[in-house]
Amino acid sequence: MRRWLWPYAILVIALTLAGIAALAALLLGLGPGELAVRLTVVDTVVIEPTKHLLISFLDMVAPFDLPGWFKQVYAILALIAIAGMVLSAVAGILLLPVFYALYRDAGH
Repeated sequence: MRRWLWPYAILVIALTLAGIAALAALLLGLGPGELAVRLTVVDTVVIEPTKHLLISFLDMVAPFDLPGWFKQVYAILALIAIAGMVLSAVAGILLLPVFYALYRDAGH
């Protein structure tokens, strides 16, 4: 397989696995209502405490009082940035064997 086809093959595998997981969720009875409940639990247990932690960090660092809407926007953008870094690191670790195989195939 050509080197430039590897990322596309991995993308196809990842999307196929995501589709299988979505189909399994539907077949096992995890409909929209059940998924909404699970998302609500994740929001309550993970996202809201993390937002409060980030806002408290901002309150400690900021030399003056900031408006509430700015603190909320800051917390949401910081969460998006953290999630992006985590996803990038996980994707890099998962693709490491592929890149190593491509490196070895190049003859270095």
